[in-house]
Amino acid sequence: MIEHIIIFKWKSNIPDEEKQDILTSLLSLKNTIEGILELRVGHNFSTRSKGYDGGLVVTFADQKSLDDYGPHPLHQEVAKRLNAAIDDLLALDFKPIVD
Repeated sequence: MIEHIIIFKWKSNIPDEEKQDILTSLLSLKNTIEGILELRVGHNFSTRSKGYDGGLVVTFADQKSLDDYGPHPLHQEVAKRLNAAIDDLLALDFKPIVD
């Protein structure tokens, strides 16, 4: 299992409707790209976010699924929209430690 975490800062001029549409488009990837076990997106409500507004967490079956996700055409389409709407992005990929 692989966890893929993205946090991002929206550009100040992006309307709330567009933000929601992008998040909904990201959420739709769960049912269209093989190897995604779980996908969650949302808006930040923490006061400790250092200006990061949104997040995405994807659980993949394995490393190959993560590797296939990046170049997948549906992911590329949504990622292009997201990248045009944000000022900054942080990504973290890891294999969870299991007891």
